[in-house]
Formats: sequence, C-alpha cells, structure tokens
Amino acid sequence: MILKKLETPLNKLGFVVFCLSAGLCLVAYLVTYKTYYSYNANWLGHLVLEESREWQQTAFKLGLAGVAIGATLAWNYLELVKRVYHWVWK
Repeated sequence: MILKKLETPLNKLGFVVFCLSAGLCLVAYLVTYKTYYSYNANWLGHLVLEESREWQQTAFKLGLAGVAIGATLAWNYLELVKRVYHWVWK
C-alpha cells in the first residue's frame, strides 16, 4: 500500500482517532496482561467475546471500533469500498 500524505482534515481526524483508539486497546490489553486470562491466549476471548463486566472489556471493544473507523477515514478506504460495491452490484 502506498501511503499518501494526509491531505484533508477528515484524513487527519481519522488518523488521530486511529491512534487514540489503538492506545485505548493497548491500555486495556496491558491491564489484562499477566492476569488469570493471559494464559493460553484467553485474554483476547475475554476482552472481545465475554460480557462486559470489567472496564477493560468495554475499552477494548470501543478501541477496536475506533481503529476500524479511524483507518477508514485516514486512508480513504471508503473509496475502495465504493469501488468494490459498484463492481459487485453493477
């Protein structure tokens, strides 16, 4: 993938959202690291799939959504989605 400069304010906002959300995921991961859930990769299932009983689970889920939205805005993935949509349906 060729990275262009972040040309528009929307791209810059998307990059900020991406970075903050990735940081949020990292903090949630580091809190659950070396706990009961960290063995045998149970931490990912605990953070993503289980019910939200702890703040780390909610923070990780919000962080994942923010990473996806931020990446979409920062690197113009909406244009790619539009092209694929038009290729499939038209």
